[in-house]
Amino acid sequence: MLKGCCLPLLMLLKDQEHAADDGLVVSLQTVSLTFDDSPDASGHSDKVLDALKAAGVKASFFVNGNNFCDASQAPCKATLARITAEGHTIAHHTMNHRRAGDIQGKAQLANEFSSMNSLVGQRMTMLRMPFGEPFQAGGQAEVARVASVTSTFGVHVGWTFDGQDYNCGDNAACVTSGYSPFFNSGKTGLVLLHSVHGGTASALPAMLQLAKNKGYTFVSPEYYIQQIYGMNSAAVTAAFAACPKNGTAPAGK
Repeated sequence: MLKGCCLPLLMLLKDQEHAADDGLVVSLQTVSLTFDDSPDASGHSDKVLDALKAAGVKASFFVNGNNFCDASQAPCKATLARITAEGHTIAHHTMNHRRAGDIQGKAQLANEFSSMNSLVGQRMTMLRMPFGEPFQAGGQAEVARVASVTSTFGVHVGWTFDGQDYNCGDNAACVTSGYSPFFNSGKTGLVLLHSVHGGTASALPAMLQLAKNKGYTFVSPEYYIQQIYGMNSAAVTAAFAACPKNGTAPAGK
């Protein structure tokens, strides 16, 4: 349940040994593949979608409207539509991929999300701030400032593991080296990836096969949200909105 009107944050398993404290069932090897920054004009996100389709795997895409391309225009508009059409989860990553500290006004921050809902054509109820800021490592005051806006739009989804594919460019071997340790470890949680890089797109088929060989079940972040809160992200967002004072204590680890 939504305890004490806490902020809807899904930080998840920063310390794997305390997974059960987050309310998660860890007997199953589950992984949620989350891709930031889509779409892109170079076609890498579409290659990621091709690999997922070939492997029969669903993932989550935290999308921008104006980052690696203008998502209101072809060909990127078609990529956004394809994400939903092929059964993947689509979520907020803000319109312009600006750092939280560079967006001072609450109305300006809210527009980053409301404009994305309009662009995608649906009310998304999961989000990830660019660079995870300030939720991954921010101060309490900044978390409270940003969360006062983001919590009205959805559950902020962090990550368990970052293999830093953004440092690999088109180097698939670099991506494989960065992410194989997670799948070989048998750990559970959210994996941060970026669909806009050639190396990620090229390395993904083998990564998916490794995960399958290791017995992983692919899940949406909603799977973990349901375990922690007892409801999906839309219900969590609605429950938080109904809180008399909109609580300020982070719910995740």
